[in-house]
Amino acid sequence: MWTYAPKINRVLKVPSSMMAQSWMGSDFSNKDVSRADTIIDQYEHRILETTREDGHTVTVIESIPHPDAAVVWGKEVLRIRDDHVLLAEDFYDQDGGLVKSLRSLEVGRMGGRPLAIRQRMQKAEKKNEWTEVRVDDIDRAPAAAAAIRMALQRPELRVRDWQELNSQLFGALALEKLAMFVALGIAILVASFCIAGTLTLMVQ
Repeated sequence: MWTYAPKINRVLKVPSSMMAQSWMGSDFSNKDVSRADTIIDQYEHRILETTREDGHTVTVIESIPHPDAAVVWGKEVLRIRDDHVLLAEDFYDQDGGLVKSLRSLEVGRMGGRPLAIRQRMQKAEKKNEWTEVRVDDIDRAPAAAAAIRMALQRPELRVRDWQELNSQLFGALALEKLAMFVALGIAILVASFCIAGTLTLMVQ
């Protein structure tokens, strides 16, 4: 992972030993802002419960890291809606004590899909301190990445936005939509022929 240090106007490489440290002095760690889907492969998951909230099915998942996984947490507990919106994530140490929590305070729609547009990270020991992040326009990510790439002037560094990081997921969703469109189109076409044939026989 690389990070930009505005005080010294330099791009620094973050070693693995510093991934658990604070990101830019916030309540987020370097690991929090850099990871994508590592929790899928490095943890063992089980469903604790399923509830209904605000018209959505919410699944509570307990994720315990594999013994050889390079993570600092003893476990994580996530609350995820049926439309894939992360509502909450709790981080526990090796002794089972709560260290910090992530909460989605506001959920909206951007780019035609639901998204947690305001989230708060708070450490358990500091009740009056937290860090909030807010997303105003997710579609500006490619332009922001291009601006950062130009400002860095470092061709050896790769700047990737969230759309590029999740390109395989979006490709799969697009293929799913196409398959559904084709299947529905064929079903409607067959139904139309059946109705037309029935009406023809009735007229005759």
